[in-house]
Amino acid sequence: MLDRKVRVLVIGVLLVLCGLSVSSVRNLSFNYDFEAFFPEDNEIIDFYNFFREQFEPDDNIVLVGMESPTASIYDTTFLQRLHGFTVEARSTVPHIIDGLSITTLQRPVIAAGGMLTVPAVHLHDAARLASDSAKLSHDPRAMNRLIGNDHRSAIVLLKTEGRLDLKAANELRHSLDSLVVAHGFPDARIAGRSYYQALLAEKSEKEFILYTIVSSVLVFAVLILLFRKVWGVAIAMVSVLLSLVFFIGFLGMQHKVLDPMSNLFPILMLIVGVSDVIHIMTKYIDEQNKGITRERAIRITIREIGMATFLTSATTAIGFASLLSSNIPPIRTFGITAAIGVFIAFFTIIIATPTLMGFFDVGQIIRRKRKKSIWDVIMQRLYLLTRKRQRAILIGGAIFVVLCLVGISRVSTNVHLEQVFPRDDKVRADFHYIEDRFNGIRAFEVAILPAAGHDVYSRDVLAQTHLLEEHVEGYPAIASPISPATIYKALHQASYGDNPAYFVLPDDDRTHARYTRMVARAPGSALSILVSDDKKYGRITARYTDVGSDSGKAIRTAIEGWIAQNLDTSVAQFKITGTSLLFDKNSDYVRNNMIRGLGVAFLIVSLLMALLFRSWKMVIISLVPNVIPILVSGALIGYLGIELDAATSIIFAIAFGIAVDDTIHFLSKFKLELNKGKSNEEAIRTTFME
Repeated sequence: MLDRKVRVLVIGVLLVLCGLSVSSVRNLSFNYDFEAFFPEDNEIIDFYNFFREQFEPDDNIVLVGMESPTASIYDTTFLQRLHGFTVEARSTVPHIIDGLSITTLQRPVIAAGGMLTVPAVHLHDAARLASDSAKLSHDPRAMNRLIGNDHRSAIVLLKTEGRLDLKAANELRHSLDSLVVAHGFPDARIAGRSYYQALLAEKSEKEFILYTIVSSVLVFAVLILLFRKVWGVAIAMVSVLLSLVFFIGFLGMQHKVLDPMSNLFPILMLIVGVSDVIHIMTKYIDEQNKGITRERAIRITIREIGMATFLTSATTAIGFASLLSSNIPPIRTFGITAAIGVFIAFFTIIIATPTLMGFFDVGQIIRRKRKKSIWDVIMQRLYLLTRKRQRAILIGGAIFVVLCLVGISRVSTNVHLEQVFPRDDKVRADFHYIEDRFNGIRAFEVAILPAAGHDVYSRDVLAQTHLLEEHVEGYPAIASPISPATIYKALHQASYGDNPAYFVLPDDDRTHARYTRMVARAPGSALSILVSDDKKYGRITARYTDVGSDSGKAIRTAIEGWIAQNLDTSVAQFKITGTSLLFDKNSDYVRNNMIRGLGVAFLIVSLLMALLFRSWKMVIISLVPNVIPILVSGALIGYLGIELDAATSIIFAIAFGIAVDDTIHFLSKFKLELNKGKSNEEAIRTTFME
């Protein structure tokens, strides 16, 4: 056994490691990258990346919604304020490369055989605003994009440099927040990936700190109830907090970038740590109560509890490591990091706790019981209940499982983007505002892939594109689609005095050829959003409400079926893509990965149980109590109406890991009692009570 000098040396080493860990915390950073949750090594993601190379990303925008104090946005005072904000935002807000609102929108005009552009809104001519309003109400570039469906709200669409890192996103956010206040729009509604990225990263950092503090306080309260002695609480608390500090230090040394799922790390580490430390300290106290020396009590504790605790740590780590089967990077990272954290907690506590306990007698660690405790009474009654009411327990268990299965059947995988935003928060209110008035912030994207011998501007390709564009517009969730065909329809309308009745494709080759020449002379940047530089690829883009992943899948399936039946795919192929597709697809990936990962975890744990007990009966017995918590987790998700998204799916790995922990402690104690020569009945009773 370690003597006092060695114990002091061990404590010194632990304190040095603690200092190094604390100094590494500054290396931690927080981020929320939506694209990080997209799956890897997938045909859909590969095409999305290819498509993004041809065009700008579909989520490189920040929307600023503003509401006119009058009944309509066509008020000169409001429009001038809107224009001033638009011009200043695109010139002064960092990482913004362009800005668009109805006051900067240009409309094509045909004059002298050529194409000119004129302002869509005449800011300084109130007499023309009524005419401007009528024309814009038929312009798909404006309605539900720059003008709200209530005609009282307007959007300033700001285009960012692309995927911004967290530092750039924060610079953009703070500058934009200041600008809306400076221009008299304190109630402006702001949405967009870069803006959300900055907000959610900041909230993640605050919640990580909050959860660490709250979890530590709760653990402290529980330890007071258990030990009721200063030194007992101190030993347990120091051991658990050391494991948490070492784990956070490990993250810092790895320069980890933490995401919102990382907020669970402090809670998980404290759960795992407090479980280990209580098992070890309880065994030490039981042995000391038998009158044996500290050194021998610690030896017995490590021999009898150490291996069981190691096995529980291993199986808990396996539960988390099952997340490695996911093809979503943050889930994989969470799984392996949590698995490593479990072992950090085990080795910290198996070293720190016995070392600290060696300085104290049992009377200094826990208040000695003068009579049988309430827990002894409860466990005795539970034990008797399990022996006398086995049939009732089996029937009740079967009913309970059925209720769980009913709850699981209600689990919704119709995941909505709004779930990533905190409830009762301005960011969620802003999201709903833009969702209600502008058909949301999400983009519906269709790639146009002309066949050999055609380009995007070929008349027959435009005809097929126009048909699909009209069909897509018929879905309530999709609004204001625009495409290369929209360009030709706008030119045709301009050729007929801006008459909305002529917003159609030209019906003859000569007119089509004339418009093609006009398009060729247009600035490339004006068309790059819809046509690639080499004209080999086109794009239909529209606003898309947050209908949910399953509903989105139904819409895509219907559109793909319509394309197969109604379009000439020998002229052009049309393929749905974009960030909305990838976000919705995650639900399928989550389900499949969760089932596969848990299956692997069950198999590995079964093999460990078989090696430990050398009995397949015990394997089956051990797995039953591990299935129940998973069923309960699924049932709660179903009954509470929680959507099964990527972050929620890790609950099953957590439930399995903790359940296996308890199962192994119970069965290990049972085996120890059998090895002492006790009967099954007596071994079960002793296990139950201790």
